[in-house]
Amino acid sequence: MLVGLKYKGYLNELTYLCGRIIKKKRMKYLLVSDIHGCLPALEKVLQFYDREHCDMLCILGDILNYGPRNSIPEGIDAKGIVEALNKRANDIIAVRGNCDAEVDQMLLKFPMMGDYTLLVDEGRKLFLTHGHIYNKEKMPQGT
Repeated sequence: MLVGLKYKGYLNELTYLCGRIIKKKRMKYLLVSDIHGCLPALEKVLQFYDREHCDMLCILGDILNYGPRNSIPEGIDAKGIVEALNKRANDIIAVRGNCDAEVDQMLLKFPMMGDYTLLVDEGRKLFLTHGHIYNKEKMPQGT
C-alpha cells in the first residue's frame, strides 16, 4: 500500500512505503542516437548508463543499420546490439531514425517505429525525435 502525505494540498516530498519513509527520486535519462550497429560504441554507452545509475535509456534512432550514405562502422554487430538492448527493454524509450526499418522492429523487444515521442516528467514535456522528419523548424501539430 502506497500512501502520500498531504501538505498544503500538495504531495509531500516524502512517501510512506510499508511503514518506511523514502525520498522521492528524480528520473535520470540518458539520450543516445546513431548507434548504427556499432557494438563497441553501445557497450561504452551502457557502461556509462550503469555507472551513472540512469533510469531510462532514450534512443533517438538509427539503432541497427548504417544506411547507404554511411561507411560501414567499425565493430558492426547488429545481433550483439539486439541482445544487449533486449536485456534492457523495460528501461528503453526509442524512436525511428532514417536508417531504421520494420525488420529491425521484428528483432527488438521495445517499440521503436514512432517518428517521435513525448516524454512527460514532473510537468516537463520532452520531445524526442531523430530529426530527419521533425526538428526545431518543423514540429508536429499539438506538441
